[in-house]
Amino acid sequence: MCGIFGSIYRDEFIRLYEANKERGDSSIGVVCLSPSKFFMIKKQGTIDDIDIPSDYSLYLGHTRAPTGDSREFNPNDSHPFQCGYWIVGHNGIIRNFGSLQQKYAADFSFNVDSAIIPYLISLHDTGNVVYAMRSALELLDGIYGLWMYDLKRHKLYLARSASTVYYNEVSFSSRHVEGLQLLEEGYIYDFFERKTISQFSYSSPYFVV
Repeated sequence: MCGIFGSIYRDEFIRLYEANKERGDSSIGVVCLSPSKFFMIKKQGTIDDIDIPSDYSLYLGHTRAPTGDSREFNPNDSHPFQCGYWIVGHNGIIRNFGSLQQKYAADFSFNVDSAIIPYLISLHDTGNVVYAMRSALELLDGIYGLWMYDLKRHKLYLARSASTVYYNEVSFSSRHVEGLQLLEEGYIYDFFERKTISQFSYSSPYFVV
């Protein structure tokens, strides 16, 4: 089990990090973004507040519990994952990861299923970002909550199928905390524009309230 979370405020990000530690504390990945600055850290175990820098306009995170065969910390196999201009944090399981890799990325080696998501988005990104995300998400068979950041256009998007993502105007989290509401399944949400921008087809085995 993992957790994704983020906020435009550092203090709120730290609060959400504390909440999402319960979903995994074997490793932490943090991305801090501003129009002219970029900071990323991946660390085994937990991170201290002092290690999270100030003066950024967006903070994105991922907490991870050891899953499957991947129990040793390796930064290359840890969230978040980047391909091209896309950085992704993912909570869930991509059941058709093997077939997707064989069909779309046979020349690449991904040790974690999540790593193929930014690859698929980049593969479809020829300028229409909505098409790129929708096309990638509709290839996924599994359970997922996602944040997807576009470095080129400085945009953040959220989406989910079964796995929980709660949000408000300034923050989002896998764990529910006061002030956040559940994101509707099957929609891509533009975090900065504060609106859904597209539907996508999905197959969810669960109903989450």
